[in-house]
Formats: sequence, C-alpha cells, structure tokens
Amino acid sequence: MAVGAVATAVVINSGDSASTKATVGAPAPRTLTSAPRTTNPPSASPGPSPGASRPPQLPPETVTTVTTPGAAPTQTPTAAPPATLAPPPIAVNPRTIVYSVTGAKQLFDLVNIVYTDAQGYPRTEFNVSLPWTKVVVLNPGVQTESVIATSIYGRLNCAVVNAAGQTVKASTNNTTVATCTR
Repeated sequence: MAVGAVATAVVINSGDSASTKATVGAPAPRTLTSAPRTTNPPSASPGPSPGASRPPQLPPETVTTVTTPGAAPTQTPTAAPPATLAPPPIAVNPRTIVYSVTGAKQLFDLVNIVYTDAQGYPRTEFNVSLPWTKVVVLNPGVQTESVIATSIYGRLNCAVVNAAGQTVKASTNNTTVATCTR
C-alpha cells in the first residue's frame, strides 16, 4: 500500500505521466527506538517541487540511556599494577656447546663447516651463510668439541662456547681456514 502511494505521488507531482520514470522497490527495513511523536502528520511535510526529487525524510534518531539503580560506576585503578617477577633462568644442560663461525663471505665463495655432533661424529654443512651458529648437547662420554670452517676467498673466525657462556676455544685470525678444537 505504501509503495502504491509513493508511485502515485511521483506521477501526480511530475505533471506528465508519459515522461515519468520511477524505481519502486520494497522499503528499506527500519528500526524504531522510542522516536518522539510530532504534532504534524508525516503527510503534512512539503512535497517535492516539480522537476526535483527528494528522498523521504526520516524522523530524527533518538538514543535512550538506561542506568541500573544501585550499580556502582566503574573506576580506573590509580595505583600501579603489581610488579611481575622475572621468569626463573632456564636450566641449561651442562653438556651444551655452542659452535659459531663469523667472517666475510665473498660473492661465489663456498663456506663449508665441519663440527662434532652430539654423538662425537663429524658433521659437515656445505655453502653456509655467515654468521653461522649451532647448539649441540654432547652425549655423556663425548669429549671432543670442534668446529672447522673453510672458505675459498673469505676471512673466517670461529668459537666454541660452553653452557656457562665461557669461551672454550676461539680463533680470530681472519683466515680462509678457521679451526677451534678442544
């Protein structure tokens, strides 16, 4: 019924029904929340002037705030939050070894590294990027701690560090072969 009224109003106000075009569809859904009543009915509002179209005017939106009696207002705390304790230090296995190789790797250079693994066997990594680091936990009975790095053009250095963070062996000669063995 509302769609028919709108279509009739458009045809009547335009003056010529042959040249009138209108798109009629379902009205957009509206949510009403305690809108104030006006004393003038909606049809008393001035209609669109001939030749101009105006979108329908909606009543102003009303916002209602509800407070619960007896509810205490929330306050932001003024005191500083309690200090958090630092996490306990991580227990490191005393058999942990950190092998590291640093230096400058040239373009088209191949840096290869041989180190002692957890079982005491030599392991090789080919064409590594620098800096290189490997953490190994040696099995009981393994005594050898070793890292050897080779390069064609680069200048290399190596180090072996124990679980306490102490340097066991280091080579800072900046040569093509760096050897750190204990």
